[in-house]
Amino acid sequence: MTVKDSIKNVLETNVGNFVSGGKLAEELGVTRQYVSILVSEMEKEGYDITSKSRLGYRLNALPDILSENTISRLTGCRVYYVKNVTSTNDFAIEKSWIAGDRITVSDEQITGRKKDGGDFPSPEGAGIYATITKHPEIGVSKIDEYRAACAEVVRKVLEDACGEKAETRDTDDIYMGGKKICGMLTECLFAPSSLTVGAVFVGIGIYTKEVPESSMERIRTGKVRNEIIADIYNGISAISL
Repeated sequence: MTVKDSIKNVLETNVGNFVSGGKLAEELGVTRQYVSILVSEMEKEGYDITSKSRLGYRLNALPDILSENTISRLTGCRVYYVKNVTSTNDFAIEKSWIAGDRITVSDEQITGRKKDGGDFPSPEGAGIYATITKHPEIGVSKIDEYRAACAEVVRKVLEDACGEKAETRDTDDIYMGGKKICGMLTECLFAPSSLTVGAVFVGIGIYTKEVPESSMERIRTGKVRNEIIADIYNGISAISL
């Protein structure tokens, strides 16, 4: 983890409260001037930070900037952030040789896919494009049940984040106010020597900004994307079939 990432984690953990610049410098083994330079860089990246002498630095609100370190801190999971990618499912499947569960997130998908084979428009910064890779140790016959359980997690997370009732249709499409707000694409790798699932890739597409070429509605929530992704991952991790 870089020094800047460490500062981000401390400020995000203490959002709304001042953190001493001297304490940050001491704990990270750098100078106060270097901390000040990194905080200035963070402000240019979009972090809303108040600086006051004798008090230090205060992050006023969590920024809606996708962050490997933030999501990892909230989940304890390995996270891959790719600014733009063909699709998060494709990227995750290419990394299937890596052991353990993980999360892949991107600001833009070049060739996002729907479960019906169509294109899923994924313009930069307009939504949540994520794939959660899990190894649930379930039989092939449990795949549909697992898909439904994952969709129920997403439904509850979005319902809680938006403060509106949501419903699930067609196993794993999420609707709110009669309009689709989330599409999911679940793909699997199977263990060759048995009728069990080796890995499940749960792809999730949610718009947080308007996308004219899509029939999906955007969600309107006070939570930022990092928090929503973390809530979904933690919920899916708790699934037991």
